[in-house]
Amino acid sequence: MSRRKVSTDALMTAIRKWLNGEGSQRSIAREIGIDSSLFRTYLARYKSQGISGIIESVQNKVYSSETKLKAVTAYINGEGSLRAIAGAYGLRSEGQLRKWIKVYNGAKDSDIRCQEGAA
Repeated sequence: MSRRKVSTDALMTAIRKWLNGEGSQRSIAREIGIDSSLFRTYLARYKSQGISGIIESVQNKVYSSETKLKAVTAYINGEGSLRAIAGAYGLRSEGQLRKWIKVYNGAKDSDIRCQEGAA
């Protein structure tokens, strides 16, 4: 069973409509029954990954530790927004990058605590 409210076909029609200048992101999102921020996320995925970015996946994608670290480092170094970096590294959502950043910062914090405790 599908996890989202809108089909891939309806989403592609909406994206084409927006690309053709036939409405604003907000108005088109409202027409297909989703929030405008979610529509922006789909647009970003479509722009960075094409149709494969908006097709609903049936299983989770696995990312290498190297990819995770590169994406987190790019964000920390100010190389782009969460959305831009998520798109550049082929992530399905900004939320995934946020989780990696939390893990990275948590690991750094615990390393610092260990060093401070040992001193």
